[in-house]
This record gives sequence, structure tokens and C-alpha cells, in this order.
Amino acid sequence: MNIDSLRLVLLLSKTLNFTKAADECFMTQPTLSRKILQCEEELGIRIFERSTHTVSLTENGKKIIGDIGRIVSLYDELSDYCHNLGNAKEKPLHIGYTVYPYGLGFCMKVEDYLKNCGDSIEATIDFIQFADSQKALSDGELDGLITIDSMCHEEKIAHVGIAQSKTYAVVNCHNPLSRKDKLSVEDMREEKIILSGKDLSPDLYESRRSFLIENGISSENIINAENAKEAMVMASRNEGIPILNEEGHINTIDTLKPIPLTGEIPEIDFIFAWMQDNKSKNLERYIEAVKAIAFREDE
Repeated sequence: MNIDSLRLVLLLSKTLNFTKAADECFMTQPTLSRKILQCEEELGIRIFERSTHTVSLTENGKKIIGDIGRIVSLYDELSDYCHNLGNAKEKPLHIGYTVYPYGLGFCMKVEDYLKNCGDSIEATIDFIQFADSQKALSDGELDGLITIDSMCHEEKIAHVGIAQSKTYAVVNCHNPLSRKDKLSVEDMREEKIILSGKDLSPDLYESRRSFLIENGISSENIINAENAKEAMVMASRNEGIPILNEEGHINTIDTLKPIPLTGEIPEIDFIFAWMQDNKSKNLERYIEAVKAIAFREDE
């Protein structure tokens, strides 16, 4: 018995007429009759009652005909799925990053790594605002995303850590502290400190605020900025010293100098994130490359 025999049983159950069923499947009536009989013998039950002029389902036939229909349907679905797997071409990946320039630089390293491995994966790379990034990932607009660790709280999003950011004090060049190559919190005890990201990364914001207070910065000297851009503008007006990440991103105003911060001030982690149900082969290979590059950087 094979799937074609079950198809014949299904067809006859619908027509209840050997002549019509034989015509529809382009075979002679005796051949159809023989194949139906063989199928019944292999199953060990009679499916059809036959008389000179009528054909009907037996009680056992009525019990199993629905299952036969489901088996044929599942077989067809599996066949179509396998055919599509064999013939479908993987679509290009769309990788986003919310952190510049680190995200773009990391994407370039992944691309070089894949080329050196002889793996040709098409991927477009675009900057995206952090506020829009999670929805873009969830909606399937992005296959992967380089961003910060606050994305990790979404259960459906998988991620791998790729690097820890570096923390800088952005000092106005009119401030004597700008002459230093490194700064500690103790150096800034008499300064106004600007913190941003209260809404974007509340855990990081509160951790940094607590750290500053514990290390001698009065709460009155901690100023809030809506975002890093606003903090930079405030620093350019010499209103305080922002605590920010990523030198390449913040080193864009000539009158400001980003100085590395020493000590155990809380930092953020960069991650590569993707939706757990995204199982494309290209993305899986891209993730393996991300892990390989991240491992190298950790070394």
C-alpha cells in the first residue's frame, strides 16, 4: 500500500462509482477495482460494500475514511514544504544597528569573517533608532540587530553578548579637567554631572546615579538630560560633564573632549539580537560568525 492507493480509496469514497473514479484517475475500471481490493487486504478490513449497481462505505470504512483524508493531506503538505526547501533561495538578511560607529564597524568585521570562511551571505546593513528597533525586529523588518543590553528583557528575542562599551566623561575644553587623559569620579566631585537615558535604560541610569552618589557626587549635582544628544548640547554650553558611552559617537564637537573614566562605573553591553523563531539558514550562519568575532574580541 502506498499514498497513491490511499488517494484511490479517497476518490472512490467521494464518487461511490467505479466508472467515474476510474475515468478521473485515467485507469481502467478493473485496474481500479484490483488496487482498491489490494489496499483493503493490506489494511485488513473491507472499506467498500459492492453490489451490481451500487458502491457504499462499510461501517469500518466510515470510521477510517477521515483519517485517510488527513494522511493524504499531510503527505501533500510535506511534499510541498520539502519542494520549497529544495528550491527556495534564501532572501538577503537585513541587519540593523542602533549604536554608531561600533555597530557599523562590527557588521564590517562579520562580513570580512564570512568572506574569509568562503561563506557568501547577502546582507544589507542600516542604522535604526533604538526606539524603533524592537518593533522592527518583532515585525520581521530586521533579521538581526546590534544594540544595547536593555533589549534582552523581551522573551521572544534571543541575543548574544558581543562587547562591553567604554565609558567617557565629556568635558568642555574650557574646563581644566579637559587636560587630563583619564578621569575618576573623585576628580569630578565639584562638577555638575549630566546623566541621560532615564527612560531608555532606566536600570543603567539608576545604577550610575547610585554609583556617583556613593562616590561623593551630591544628588544636587546630578543633572538629567533626555538623551545623549541633549547631554552633548548641555556640555557644549559648559553646563556640566556628561557620562556617555562610545568615543566615536560622542567625539563630534571640537569644543568637547571625551576622557575615559576609571573605576567601576556601571557600563552597558552591546548585543546581537534576533527573534527566536527566525530559523533561516543564512541567519544561523550569520549568528555563528557574530559569536566567532565576539569571542575573538573578548580574547
